[in-house]
Amino acid sequence: MTRPYETEILNVQDAVFQRLANDPGLSSAVTGIFDKVPENEQFPYVVFGRCYGTPYRTKSTDGERIELTLDIWSGDNGKKETIDLVNLIGAALEEDLSLEHADIFSQEIKSLEVLEEINDLFHGTLVYEFILDKE
Repeated sequence: MTRPYETEILNVQDAVFQRLANDPGLSSAVTGIFDKVPENEQFPYVVFGRCYGTPYRTKSTDGERIELTLDIWSGDNGKKETIDLVNLIGAALEEDLSLEHADIFSQEIKSLEVLEEINDLFHGTLVYEFILDKE
């Protein structure tokens, strides 16, 4: 019998936040890392975007597949600052996260995009996929 589905999305988001906030290179390059951006926040910053989770069950595992989107916002002239921030985030999340109630089987970037939203406002998105085995 399988147990009721309980998502680990918030635990993954908290672990990502801790890793990014404690990375000296990234934290010195952005004004903040947010779940909800404060009014009148200055660029550049990182905000948690879309979160998506699905059960990931096999004969031997009871897990979850989570996609977590990180949005990077820059008011710099050109894409360079946004791409530099993408690279800092990628480096900070290179090593697997640690979760209290789940083991991470896989942690990888699924996609990234950098585009100009309006004049001199650049938006980068990084989509990470985490495959977990719940304890």
